[in-house]
Amino acid sequence: MHDKTFTIIATKWGYMGSVWTPLGLWELGWFGNDRAAALAGINSVGAVESEADERAIELKRELNIYLQGFPVDFAVPIDWRGYTPFQRQVLQYTA
Repeated sequence: MHDKTFTIIATKWGYMGSVWTPLGLWELGWFGNDRAAALAGINSVGAVESEADERAIELKRELNIYLQGFPVDFAVPIDWRGYTPFQRQVLQYTA
């Protein structure tokens, strides 16, 4: 079993790459309307693509609501390992 998996999420605003660990979402990036760029932009060595991750399906649903301008309480778990305390505070504040 791999420690990290990734999914490419199609939204109305373009493609997003999401990287997951067993603890939750580890990385999220927006790549515009280019799916190939999203695949190339995944910044996690050793991550394998996962099409059926329930967490990614929930994140896609939440992102599409958010990108339509509605408030969302994102429910997907976050894996904070690898982030500095400052990075974590900024991300939590802006979420």
